[in-house]
Amino acid sequence: MYAQPQQQYKPGDKVRYQNDQQQQCDGTVQAVNGSGQGLKYTIKNQSTNQCEEAQHSRVQGLLQ
Repeated sequence: MYAQPQQQYKPGDKVRYQNDQQQQCDGTVQAVNGSGQGLKYTIKNQSTNQCEEAQHSRVQGLLQ
C-alpha cells in the first residue's frame, strides 16, 4: 500500500501519518481543524483506536 498525497483530507479518509512519537501510523480522519498553514486533522489510529491530532505536513497521504 502506498500513500497518495492530497491537498486536503476529509473525514472518512484512510491515511498514513506520523504521530507525535514520530511513528508511522495508519488511521481514519475524524475531523478537519484549522486551515491554510494551520491545517490539522483528528485521526483515529487504526491499531490503538485512539484519536490523535496531526498537522497536515505529517500526513503522508491517502492509503490506496
